[in-house]
Amino acid sequence: MKRGVLVCLVAGLVLTVAAIAFDLSRVPLVAANPTPASSQTGVTVLHKKTSVCQAAETMPKGTTAIRVPLFAVLGPAVSISVTQGRRLIAHAKHAAGWMGGSVTVPLSKQARTTFDATVCAMVPANAYEPIVLRTSPAKKSTATIGAKPIRGHIAIEYLSPDRSSWLSLVPEVARRMGLGRAWGGTWIVLLVVLMMGGLVVVCSLSIIREM
Repeated sequence: MKRGVLVCLVAGLVLTVAAIAFDLSRVPLVAANPTPASSQTGVTVLHKKTSVCQAAETMPKGTTAIRVPLFAVLGPAVSISVTQGRRLIAHAKHAAGWMGGSVTVPLSKQARTTFDATVCAMVPANAYEPIVLRTSPAKKSTATIGAKPIRGHIAIEYLSPDRSSWLSLVPEVARRMGLGRAWGGTWIVLLVVLMMGGLVVVCSLSIIREM
């Protein structure tokens, strides 16, 4: 019994460390055309099943996800299609359950840049709440909702893997976390990590001792 508890404890710690290492080794997605949230001033509320489309888009080479500025507390399933004329370039779907001010739909990696593309998001009727579409000001609008032209531009973002992993960003993240504190500095983050690690060690030793 004691040996089983010890094996479970060690296995749990090893799996936790492995999961953290795996997450830090992953590469974050970055937008090729980031859009400031402050520039999205227009709001359209979608109450029923419809499609929202933005024409005259350029989808960069290497795109692996598309982010559409739809807001929902609990969003429904959303499908994305990218066409060039009558040719379908890409199609993907995001399951229901997304939250916040945008929905990010993964795509297969695009081998080439697509010019003059039309990006459409099919939004089903949401039984829980209406969906909000945010738009940016535009002199000439090429956006539509249900095939009807609307004012403004749908600020779609095209995401691709960054060159650096999350691990390489740890120093910069730690530096920013240390700003604005009573005792500012990167060392604060290091101290918190050491304290958390020490707590894990103390708890583990206590469990072993009690066995």
